[in-house]
Amino acid sequence: MPRRFAWYRPRPPTRLELVLIALAIFACVRMLGYALFPGVDLFATLPISEDHTRHSCFSAYYLGVKLAALHQPIYAEGIYTDALGALHGVPLYAVNIDAFVYPPLFLPTLEPLVSLDFATARTVWMALNLAVLIGALWATTRAVGGVNGTLLARWMPAFLITLSVQSQIQFGNAHLLVMATALWGMVRIEQGHERSGAALLAWSIGAKLFPGLLVVFLAARGRWRAIGYTALWGLGLTLSTVALYGTGPIVEFFAVHVPRLASGEAFGWLFVRPESAAINISPFGIPIKLGFLGLLDEPRPIARAVGAIYLVAILALAWRAGRRLPDDHSTAGRLARLQLTGLLLILGALQTPFYDAFRGNAAMFVGVWLLAPSLKKRWMFGLLFFEVAFLPLMVLLGPLWARAAMGVAGFIVVLDVGWLLYTRAMRFYRPDRQPQRA
Repeated sequence: MPRRFAWYRPRPPTRLELVLIALAIFACVRMLGYALFPGVDLFATLPISEDHTRHSCFSAYYLGVKLAALHQPIYAEGIYTDALGALHGVPLYAVNIDAFVYPPLFLPTLEPLVSLDFATARTVWMALNLAVLIGALWATTRAVGGVNGTLLARWMPAFLITLSVQSQIQFGNAHLLVMATALWGMVRIEQGHERSGAALLAWSIGAKLFPGLLVVFLAARGRWRAIGYTALWGLGLTLSTVALYGTGPIVEFFAVHVPRLASGEAFGWLFVRPESAAINISPFGIPIKLGFLGLLDEPRPIARAVGAIYLVAILALAWRAGRRLPDDHSTAGRLARLQLTGLLLILGALQTPFYDAFRGNAAMFVGVWLLAPSLKKRWMFGLLFFEVAFLPLMVLLGPLWARAAMGVAGFIVVLDVGWLLYTRAMRFYRPDRQPQRA
């Protein structure tokens, strides 16, 4: 008799679950079609929006590695132009050029792709993003186990049908990849595989910095061995970056880019384009919105102060969350710690000066998915409906005030999901409490 996994329940899927599975398969096929035929707008998430059919975050990664390999500056302002894209074979008819704003430790991951032409490299990158995302979700269901793991497994297709998630994969944006890798790393650490888990966590920190909140979470729980392995893997990633590109990108990052990130100057257009401020849901962006409304004369110093206060607040939250939850091997305890992991990833990502509502709502659904064992089904479907409807409304609404209102709604829902993750994790962790039935 074959071995049954810990989360397995011998019940066939319901009709609704079959519909979600069919929609998830359709979404994956559509994304594959977009990757293979980039000039065919029909395969795009929103074919009616040129911004969504042409935008390519992957163009920044591809060109950033090309420049680093030539020992040229990668953070200089105004260097990511159509001329640079055309020089390195980026098809300008299909994509818009984006600027590289990530830490240099992200570059070695992309090195194998730059030997390919841009279209092939982007196809591989999209497939990698999708595979890691599905793998992280699957690993989480296995780690949680029991009825809770079954519920998470049955809600996996719902994650893939949300348009915000699909758009991030289509753009080639690494945000969901980083979140999924960090979650997967924490899952491995929870399972006692600290070396491999620390490797995944170190990569995610090197790629986007904000998963470093999880190190504080681990420190509060006394998981010093996992932290030590994470530091060693981070050192190895740093040495590989130096070996491939020299010390130039790292020096430039700390000397030039970090001060510009802290001040918001790396996103200078954020202060002059109201349409960008309207969809920015980071705390840093709140004074900027007030500036466009005429309520603040000089929002930049206040925005920096708000960003600093927010950073201190989420660091304190990470420490408090780690101190309050004990390490045990119960299903409820493991689920609660992974829910807090999702919370810290969602809140940590908000630290950046510019965090558009599309990325925010895609990342938010990681938290929504982790809430599946803790929320009633009607709440899950309500949040799923918001996710599906959010992206078209943000794009199709004409007036700027309407898009700003949707951005505010997205920010409120992200905070609400964060609050649910914290309170449900703290309340749901009761070893004697029976979870809801799948």
